[in-house]
Amino acid sequence: MDIKSYSKSVELNDAIDRSIECAVSTTYTITVPKIIRNIMGIIPGEQVNVGLSIEQQALLISKATRGTTDNIMIVRDNNKLTIPTELRRSLNLNKGDKFKVLTLQDRMAIFRKKTGNLVKRNY
Repeated sequence: MDIKSYSKSVELNDAIDRSIECAVSTTYTITVPKIIRNIMGIIPGEQVNVGLSIEQQALLISKATRGTTDNIMIVRDNNKLTIPTELRRSLNLNKGDKFKVLTLQDRMAIFRKKTGNLVKRNY
């Protein structure tokens, strides 16, 4: 599968930092935060597009549109989305990884993977 077909260019300078974080669960799902659902008008049972930024540093989520080539996922009753396997691999996601959540013109949520400044120690 060509991952580029799921990638989009986004201008992060235009994105609004919502000061929200979320984490990847043990089943590779994320909960779409309530404020993001309200801003974008997303309700449980609704279809959303899930893709990657061109730089492959962020998940992009928007309301589904007809004729899209993106992954189409359904928001579950508990407001969770499963992150598709090919996108997990591209982002090198692990259980427990955290995202910083931004929005772009109230039509797209940007889940940017946080990178820690942790020092690995060998004892």
